[in-house]
Amino acid sequence: MIRSSSPRRRWGDRFPRGKVVQHPAVLELVGRGDPGTRPRLHIVQGRTIVAYSSTRVFMKRDAWEMMPADGLLVQWIRPKGETPWAIAFTRAELEDVFGEVQESESWEEARCYHFPQVPEATRSFRVLSASSPPAPRAPRQTVRRRTPATPASAEATTEAPSTVDLAERVLRHLREHGSLTEAELTNLAGGSRGYRRLRRHFDKEGIRLHLEHTAHGVLWRLAEDR
Repeated sequence: MIRSSSPRRRWGDRFPRGKVVQHPAVLELVGRGDPGTRPRLHIVQGRTIVAYSSTRVFMKRDAWEMMPADGLLVQWIRPKGETPWAIAFTRAELEDVFGEVQESESWEEARCYHFPQVPEATRSFRVLSASSPPAPRAPRQTVRRRTPATPASAEATTEAPSTVDLAERVLRHLREHGSLTEAELTNLAGGSRGYRRLRRHFDKEGIRLHLEHTAHGVLWRLAEDR
């Protein structure tokens, strides 16, 4: 829950056309196709771009944290059964439009914030259709982010959270937002193996969940919310 008294979020407003929606580096990166669900740094035509994909508009804290002040963020959105599309932001635009997600419990606990419906503001930041014929693939440069050394236990918690901790985070997220897609849940669990462990844990604890098949994929909901 966002700890703010404002009844309307910035992402519900319309904004001027984004500054980089037609930037050559952005168009080249989008033309390469789906960049993958894990945020990665790319150097394209001299610009630093953080890119990742999701089945819907989905803000990832890892992407924000690796994005330099003069960097760009590109999210490829691939709704199931629909034409994929992309959005692009400068750092300043991202903070202006979606900065309020950083005040949410989901951002603090799950390191992400998803939008069940497409926010109105994204209309101003849409890039040319991600389904357009891809541009010739140029050699790709991927920058590996240097991170401070951390204790092995801390790394293990980040990469593979315990099933109990993960279950608490998922339940908190479901109570706050109402749903999670199967793809998002698999990502939170660190992969398909963690996802299966989580399913077994919920069955063992008698936590009733409702799985709903939608155009955006399989949605998880708490049965008590039905």
